[in-house]
Amino acid sequence: MFLLFCSKEKFQKFLNFKIIFCFYLLQITVFNVFSQNFSIIGQGSFGSGAIPIYTGSPYSLSQTIYPSNLLISNGMVPGSLITSIAWYVNAPDSSTFNSSWSIYLANTSQSSFNSTSSWVPNNFFTNVFSGTVVAYPAGWKTINLSTPFIWNGSNLVIAVDENSPENSPSPNLFLRSYLDYNTNISIYKGNNSNISVNAPGTATGILLDYPNVKIGWSSSTPSEIISSTHSICSIGQSSTLSISGSVVTTYWFAGTCGNSTTTSIGSGTSLVVYPTSTTTYYARNYSNGIWSDNCASTTITVDIASPPNNPTSNSPQCSSLTITRSGTPPSGTTWYWQGTNADGTSTNLGSGSTYTASSSGTYYIRAQNSSGCWSSTSGSTYVTLLPLPNTPATPTSNSPQCTFVTITQSGTPPWGVNWYWQGTDANGTSTSLGSDLTYIASNSGSYYIRAQDSSGCWSDSSAGIQVIRECELKIPSAISPNGDDYNDTWDIVGIDEIKDFKIQIFDLSGNMVYAQFGTETNGIYTPFVGKNNNDVDIIDGDYIYSFKSKNKDMKYSGILTIKRK
Repeated sequence: MFLLFCSKEKFQKFLNFKIIFCFYLLQITVFNVFSQNFSIIGQGSFGSGAIPIYTGSPYSLSQTIYPSNLLISNGMVPGSLITSIAWYVNAPDSSTFNSSWSIYLANTSQSSFNSTSSWVPNNFFTNVFSGTVVAYPAGWKTINLSTPFIWNGSNLVIAVDENSPENSPSPNLFLRSYLDYNTNISIYKGNNSNISVNAPGTATGILLDYPNVKIGWSSSTPSEIISSTHSICSIGQSSTLSISGSVVTTYWFAGTCGNSTTTSIGSGTSLVVYPTSTTTYYARNYSNGIWSDNCASTTITVDIASPPNNPTSNSPQCSSLTITRSGTPPSGTTWYWQGTNADGTSTNLGSGSTYTASSSGTYYIRAQNSSGCWSSTSGSTYVTLLPLPNTPATPTSNSPQCTFVTITQSGTPPWGVNWYWQGTDANGTSTSLGSDLTYIASNSGSYYIRAQDSSGCWSDSSAGIQVIRECELKIPSAISPNGDDYNDTWDIVGIDEIKDFKIQIFDLSGNMVYAQFGTETNGIYTPFVGKNNNDVDIIDGDYIYSFKSKNKDMKYSGILTIKRK
């Protein structure tokens, strides 16, 4: 309902023109479309060229105070979220003159403008819209705010900063209404250059009237929920949810965007939750029986990785043990070895399919998923590294020898342990050369012996000895091949061990009278008996002999005397 008052009373305004006015008193219309509300403030039919923009200049700035009681009486609720403002176009202008608008809103305790310098300071304002506003066609010109504004229940100031370089020819663009005849609730300034909203200076005028506006509002939806964590790695782990900027009561819900205080799980700007499974939490504002249009929400994921199966191994072993994981990690999960740490959560030991253990004990493998969460338990297996027998004592030998060298064990192996000869292989682990007390070395070099126990484990090293097989030939300087069985043959001591050889005998004139050769495959020496290679006696006398062995790197020469009588 409303009362219509019409009068032909002339009212002198700051624009220095007279108007006949007709205005409505107790002007209010509240629309509620779903949870969106609209409040129309003012239904006066007076045209205005000063507020919200001054069409008398290219640039203008205005501020209008809408008293708290006026807004509340028109249905607005403290804590409302203002999402749109509309002004009523009286004399439409399709041009873009006076069309560059910046709109500011502020909550204020100031109730009027007592002078042309009593602007509401700009630092109280929030810029809620900047853009083009063309006052066309006639009717409500709705501007959706790019930054919705929370009205806290105090007086509301709406400021419009217009920055087009040209002004509209229409003097009465928008409709206006009067609050009373005593309170200046609007202030404006026109100028030929841009006006600073921070320091506007002296106003062109202050007014008793205000522009008719239609304010779109709702109970303010909470800001984005801030969660101390969005993913937790254990059931029942705490997480703190919070919102900021709310001036009304916020209720919390789990699993759905609720609309009843009895089904909420708490209220206030923060809430500590202990989810046991992945849960979406909602926050909704509530004031004077009105819920916010929507809930803010966040999901906390309880993301626990499934533990790996127990690994397998080749235990027991004498040296390094190989532990092998059982199966393959699921997609998005990695299994990390933890060594012997049952509670380990380290990636340092890698995630290979096998792990090498160097000692007996229980070894663990643990799962980590893509969220960084570890499994609550680990897969494990116990492995045994068998003890190794002690290395044998260093053997002894009769080295050096011209013939074969005999190497002998030092001491006796412990019970359950055998000492096996490894020949010249320092790293040998063979039983083929036997475990006899002695071993015959056929060449110079280092020879080794190694221990093996009844579990098949070898000592970690071998005992070795260096032997020398070194032959110094003893070559006679004379023979008497007369058949008396005494010194009849040229017996060279030590030549039996030499397979490759070349023996030559020359007379003193350098003529070779005898030769014999041996090879590695056919190197048996036949003693010289004073006959040439044609089995003819060589005459008595002095001769020169030469002995060479390439493999043994040996060379001998000297005088050989043959004397039969």
